[in-house]
Amino acid sequence: MDRRRNKGVTLKEAASAVEEGYEVSELIAAVEIYARESAGFTRSKVSFSDNWFRQRKWVQRVEQLRAEKEEEMARADRHYEQIAKWVKERSWMCAHVTERQAKEAISRGYLSLEEARSAGVLR
Repeated sequence: MDRRRNKGVTLKEAASAVEEGYEVSELIAAVEIYARESAGFTRSKVSFSDNWFRQRKWVQRVEQLRAEKEEEMARADRHYEQIAKWVKERSWMCAHVTERQAKEAISRGYLSLEEARSAGVLR
């Protein structure tokens, strides 16, 4: 962020967040979101990085990112679970299942190698 006054406080607060278990990538993503949200605001309308970290304004954005990631993972699980169902039932949709998809369904535990082979989606 280019809106900073006390870089030392900012770094200390960010390090503290990492010690609490937040990932550096999550903090960076939260900073980027805030920068986009506040682009064009006057200086009186933005939090400077030291205050932004000290007041933990980043937490809401990180929690939102985590929720979105969780939903994305759940959506992917449902997708591979459906692929496994098609393979197990030898649905006409098997013709559209790629090797990569079959391997991913296997790695997620939805499908066995033998099931994939017997359905013809893996050699």
